Amino acid sequence: MGAVNRSIESAKERTGKPTEKRKVVIRIPEPNKNQKDWGSLTNRVMLDFSKSNDRVAACKWHIDYVRRKLSQANYMNLELALHERL
Repeated sequence: MGAVNRSIESAKERTGKPTEKRKVVIRIPEPNKNQKDWGSLTNRVMLDFSKSNDRVAACKWHIDYVRRKLSQANYMNLELALHERL
């Protein structure tokens, strides 16, 4: 994403035209139900993806991680596209 952000910035400089932020879509990896020793999160040791609570916990962790990293990167030309369930 850093390369995309820099490319947009370079195009803005070359053309002299400001652009709106581009929307970025991040996929959530699907936890494999056969994975029984994925790793640990905070105070949970060795997540077992055959358990739905552990799969949900891993997905929540991934979402929080991506949002934190995007916020820290502070991309001037990119923003996370948010999808609301209908």
